[in-house]
Amino acid sequence: MIGPVTRMKFEFEDLLRFSTITRSLTSRWLQGQAMRIRGTDDLQRILRIKKLCSAATLTRDPEHRSKLENLIHSTVGELSGQKIDWTPIYPRVGDRKVQTAAILKPWVSPRERGVLLISFERQWIKLLHFDCASAVQERYILVLGPSWTPPHSCGVTAFPSMYPDRMFSTISHDNDMDTLPRLSKKITPLQLLASNWVVPDGFLPLPREQRDIDIVMVATFGKYKRHHALLRALSRMPKTIRVLLIGTNGDDLDADGIRALARAWGVEDMLVDVRGEDYAGTTRAFCRAKISVIMSRREGSCQAVVESMYANTPVGILSDAELGSRKYVNEHTGGLLRGKHLGEDILALLDRSHSMSPRDWVMDHRLSCYDSTRILNDTIRDQALADGEEWTCDIVPHAWNPYPEIVLPRDKESLRPEYRDFHTRYGLGIGFDQKRWE
Repeated sequence: MIGPVTRMKFEFEDLLRFSTITRSLTSRWLQGQAMRIRGTDDLQRILRIKKLCSAATLTRDPEHRSKLENLIHSTVGELSGQKIDWTPIYPRVGDRKVQTAAILKPWVSPRERGVLLISFERQWIKLLHFDCASAVQERYILVLGPSWTPPHSCGVTAFPSMYPDRMFSTISHDNDMDTLPRLSKKITPLQLLASNWVVPDGFLPLPREQRDIDIVMVATFGKYKRHHALLRALSRMPKTIRVLLIGTNGDDLDADGIRALARAWGVEDMLVDVRGEDYAGTTRAFCRAKISVIMSRREGSCQAVVESMYANTPVGILSDAELGSRKYVNEHTGGLLRGKHLGEDILALLDRSHSMSPRDWVMDHRLSCYDSTRILNDTIRDQALADGEEWTCDIVPHAWNPYPEIVLPRDKESLRPEYRDFHTRYGLGIGFDQKRWE
């Protein structure tokens, strides 16, 4: 009975997680919890904002979301600017490494600031936690990279009100172009998804006849990524289908848990492997596969979509998925999958995948890190000049692989002193390469 019980458990949890009724009720319950917080100091106000933001991301009712946003604005307006301990909101904020970040341009002079990119709210909030926001603002123009859509969080509501400057931001969905400025007038959104920062040269697509994997799915091993939906579909497909699952352990599921699910659906023998990979290994996996699939119903931009396309591997995405890169899926790049006919639609995508050229499409539409760097650079430059600042050197190309990283070795080397200076001035290391700033 382990198999049927496990299947029923995951199916029921998934039904509840994405049920409009459940989400609406939970949203209103969170709103009630938020308004019971007295808000007598800034930490309590931030805790209220956090619950209100969670409620806003859950509701599907535009009118209710608008009311929640008004409550968020009202509470943000009550913030007094006290230095607070952000640990209750972001538990790992005390780590002095701003890992998912990159310095894209060095500080030149008091009239020409550098450019600092930080993705993920829990990372840029460290500028407030360690009380260096004002000092950083004097030397750097800030670019944010929100992690989710809708983007409601303390990082895009409270942070801008407490940071002493305007900032730019990438988006996770086209809707964020309207939502981000609505949440804070200090945020200037850019029509650039996290998935617009792929390095084309990093993918060496294999000819179709050499591809030994039918389906690859690259996704964190978490319940919200919905691996179980693919496993259920596989149970209705030919047992000769070969599937590779790549990811990192999530908060509620790991690789062993995925294998147990595969056994519960009777498809374990169809899995080539379930494993973690570094970025280079992930790109090779995309290049070996005939198609890739995304089972999420809601998340951020989903970088794996464009990465798969650069591997010349068509992508299947759920037809009702709310993720930014869904807009890039078309007859040239992949297909939309119906939830109730998932196995059927995946097989159909496999059958016609040989006729598609997703790499040509993304190249033609300039979705690379080089094109995105130009757009970002021009936008920041124009604003800096309009504000009376100087601009004598451009930002360097960077990619998300999977986190922000400078592309060219010569740029990494030339910026090494800047990374070290940042560490010395503010006590914060930037990026994952510790040697660069120590």
